[in-house]
Amino acid sequence: MENFQYRDERFADIQMLRYRLNGFERLTLQQKRLVYYLSQATLYGRDITFDQFGRYNLAIRRALEAVYTDRRIDHDTDDFRALATYLKRLWFSSGIHHHYGSEKFRPEFSQQFLCEALHTVDARRLPLADGQTVDDLCNQLLPVIFDPTVLPKRVNKADGEDLVATSACNYYQGVTQQEVEAFYGSDKREVISDKREGISDKQEVISDKREVISDKREVISDKREVISDKREVISDKREVISEKRETNDTPNSSLLTSNSSLLTPNSSLLTPNSSLLTPN
Repeated sequence: MENFQYRDERFADIQMLRYRLNGFERLTLQQKRLVYYLSQATLYGRDITFDQFGRYNLAIRRALEAVYTDRRIDHDTDDFRALATYLKRLWFSSGIHHHYGSEKFRPEFSQQFLCEALHTVDARRLPLADGQTVDDLCNQLLPVIFDPTVLPKRVNKADGEDLVATSACNYYQGVTQQEVEAFYGSDKREVISDKREGISDKQEVISDKREVISDKREVISDKREVISDKREVISDKREVISEKRETNDTPNSSLLTSNSSLLTPNSSLLTPNSSLLTPN
């Protein structure tokens, strides 16, 4: 990979470049399948872009690709080489207009060559509509390709020109810039009106939330008062408990006073019994 060539083919004003996919070989089979399916998805997106850039782009591309890949047509002619260059420019720009300047490509091959080539190709490979013949296809596509006055710009931004009517982009058909601006202007006014209604609704919601907050603040204030009352009750209880403790710490005189009857010796017990002491 050290000799990897970043520059590839060059045609017209285009220089093709190549990029290395470092680490692709280390991907799992499932990851490689995902890459493949993503590449297939881009091809559908590519067709959408072709169609958006001009309503004839897909038909022209498919017709030229049929000619380009048909081996019955002599590839070693100036007309064919010119057609190949034109097709490559079309591939690169997603249509028949330059990717920067938006001007239409000028083909270097002849109308006669293209018409004869289209009649040579198997008609089943051509983008024919139901009931359309090859002659009909030529009459439809040749003016678009060769007449410089037909769809000359993909997007025409020239001053004083109708941006919509004179542009080849396939977004609007049969309408003018004024009609488009009037249509979207009406939509914008409706959007603005809807947004204003939405703002009004939000303001009402905010007002309701403020009322709820105010109510919650009142509840909190009430709870604080309750807490304050409870603290006062607790304080009173503490005082009562303190007083009780003081009462319990004072000695009870009735308990501490000696009971004389208990402390005074019983003379009858202490006096010797003469009958017991006198010898018999």
